[in-house]
Amino acid sequence: MTIEHYNGFDVEGLRKSIFRIGIQKDGVLTNMSVSHIEWAFEQNCPKYRKENKTLSFCFSTSEGVASIHYLRNTDLGPMVANGLLDAAIMGTDMIEENDLDDRITKMRVLSDGTWPLRYMTLQDRPVEIGRARIIGSSYLRVSVHVLGEVGNSLAQVWKVAGSTELLPLLSFGGIQIDGVLDINVTGKTACANGLLCFGEPYRVFRPVLVANSLALTEERKTSFYRKL
Repeated sequence: MTIEHYNGFDVEGLRKSIFRIGIQKDGVLTNMSVSHIEWAFEQNCPKYRKENKTLSFCFSTSEGVASIHYLRNTDLGPMVANGLLDAAIMGTDMIEENDLDDRITKMRVLSDGTWPLRYMTLQDRPVEIGRARIIGSSYLRVSVHVLGEVGNSLAQVWKVAGSTELLPLLSFGGIQIDGVLDINVTGKTACANGLLCFGEPYRVFRPVLVANSLALTEERKTSFYRKL
């Protein structure tokens, strides 16, 4: 007996017949992702809630069985690339940050909305990005690339999980952060914290549907991709 067949069940066939979709469990993409899946499959899609700890669920469609998995945005891309998910709705920011362009297939942009990555510095102590010594960002890899593009390969990047707009206002053992690279759509948050959006966006990120490249070739799953 092999793992593909257990007690008469075709385990490998069952795995291939279940279409696994990942969406962000909370954040800017959650509502859009839920709405898109409900529209595509004409199926109610309960949202993740901390109190009930709903992390995944399955439902039947005319194409077969689909499963939805609520995950952190940082996990979606790697899980698609490694075949743990067949598809996911995520931002291109996480694709670039995790260096996944060659490991997953970007199928389509799902919204006209964009997330510009801007350099922000203090209004009363502006430091150009090309002269910055230390910048803060949630995007370590992307920031290093941007600094190289502007000819400032000597600057340090301090990676933070959030609230990057506060960093230039603080001092860490006498060390001052010159600016931050972060997504800023309207500029209101930067202005409220005394920051100036310096220059044009260095990246423009978008929400996209991505797919596992191998799963795209599986005949049983192509109908799911067409639905999405």
